[in-house]
Amino acid sequence: MRNRAALRQLAGLVGVDVRYTDALGETREVPDDTLLALIGAFGLPSDPVHAQTQLEEQQNEMPLELAPALSSGPAGLKMGMSVPAELQ
Repeated sequence: MRNRAALRQLAGLVGVDVRYTDALGETREVPDDTLLALIGAFGLPSDPVHAQTQLEEQQNEMPLELAPALSSGPAGLKMGMSVPAELQ
């Protein structure tokens, strides 16, 4: 069984809400399978611990000058990106 707390934390790091309000105004929890599918769409492993490790490694590999501009979420996750040479 997966650790729901770790899965929720990982979803938050990639900007995925773990609950929503339906058309009738009821607050619903997003099922684990849906969270895993959305996290997988970011190219991350399905295991929350491995996915968080991968995100941290990507963050550590990012050039320092890009880090402040690419932070998001409460944990300040920084996603790497590259700029084509012709745009630099």
